[in-house]
Amino acid sequence: MKTGKQFLALTLGLLLVLGLFAGCQQEKAPATEPSTEPVTEAPTEAPTEEPTEAPTEATEPATEPEDAVTNVFLQEPEGFFVDTTTGFLRAPGFPDDMSYISVIPTPQNTAVLDMSAEQYEAAMKLSLAAMGQDAEATVESVEKTEVDGYPTVKSVSQLTMSGATFYITDYQIVASQNYSITFADATADGAWADAFDQAAASIDLLKEGETATADFSDLAKYDLSCGLSLSAMDGLAEVETEEESGYDGYMESNDVLFFAVHDTKEELLEAGYSKLSLEQYGRLVSEAYELDAFSTDNLGNLYVTDTDTNDSGEIFYYFTVVQGTDGFWTCYFACYNDLMPYYVSAFSIWASSITAP
Repeated sequence: MKTGKQFLALTLGLLLVLGLFAGCQQEKAPATEPSTEPVTEAPTEAPTEEPTEAPTEATEPATEPEDAVTNVFLQEPEGFFVDTTTGFLRAPGFPDDMSYISVIPTPQNTAVLDMSAEQYEAAMKLSLAAMGQDAEATVESVEKTEVDGYPTVKSVSQLTMSGATFYITDYQIVASQNYSITFADATADGAWADAFDQAAASIDLLKEGETATADFSDLAKYDLSCGLSLSAMDGLAEVETEEESGYDGYMESNDVLFFAVHDTKEELLEAGYSKLSLEQYGRLVSEAYELDAFSTDNLGNLYVTDTDTNDSGEIFYYFTVVQGTDGFWTCYFACYNDLMPYYVSAFSIWASSITAP
C-alpha cells in the first residue's frame, strides 16, 4: 500500500533511533566524568539503515545534485557528549537521563511535507507495532517550516517505551536527501526544552566548500601573553613556560591542555621556506609531528587528530594551524582518550575561535 510505504519512509529515522535506544538502556556512562563543558558540535554521521523498498520504476544512474548537502553542523547543549557506539549525543546524566539528540540521513522523500498530525501518529504506531515495541505514541502537532532555507516538517510528540517517556521534537528536513534531526527530552519537567531550541536554531546544512559559524557567547575568552586569543571552556589557566620547552603558549585545566608554537617568517626563511600557504605549512607540520594529512572540518579549521600513549596514558590530540601577520602557528588541544567523546567537537569550536597577531 503506497500510503504505508510513505509512513515507513517518514518514520525510518525516528524508529531507528528508538530501536537503538531500546538496546542501549543498560549502557553505563563513561568511567570518567568531565569536570568542564564538553562536546559542542554534533556528529554529522549517524546510524543509517539501507532502504527496504526497491524502486518501482527504472531510473537513470544516480547523479549528485549540484546543490547537494554534504554535511550538517549542529551545536549541541553544554554537557552533551558523543556516544561512540550509536552516534547519538547523550545527556550528561546518561544513563539516568536518557535524553539524546540524533542526526540521521535517509533518501530524499518529499511526501513527508504533506503529512498531517494524524498521519504522522498513525505512521509511528504502525511502525512501532511492526518492530514489536510495546510503546505508546501521541503526536501533538505537525507544522511546515524551514530549516536553513530547506522545507521542513517539525513534529512534536510524546512516546513512552521501555519505562521511559520522551518528549520529542523532530525536524524532517528535505534537501538533496532527508535529514531527521531528533531532540528527545526524557526529563519529567522538560529540562532540556530551551537548550534544545537553541541547538535547533544552530542547524546548518552545508554544501561542498561551505563552513558553519559557531556561537562563542557561552565560552570564556582568553588572551594569551604570546598574542593568541581564543574562546574555550571556563577553567583553563595560562601557565608560563620555559623557552627550552619550545612552546610559545600553554594553558591547562584538570582535563584539557592547550599548546601553541609560533613559526615566524624569519625562522621559516632560515629553514628555506620563503613563501608558504596555510596548506603548505600544514604539510610541514604533518611531517614534523608524524601526523596524517590535515583536512578542513565543518567550521573551516585546517585540522588533524591523533592519539599517542605516554607515561600518563593514551592521549587524544586535535591539531590546527593558523596564519598570522608574522608567520604561522601550530596549535593543539589534548585530553585523555577516554574523554575524547566529551571534547572532540568542542576542540573544533574552540579552534575556530583562535586569532593570531
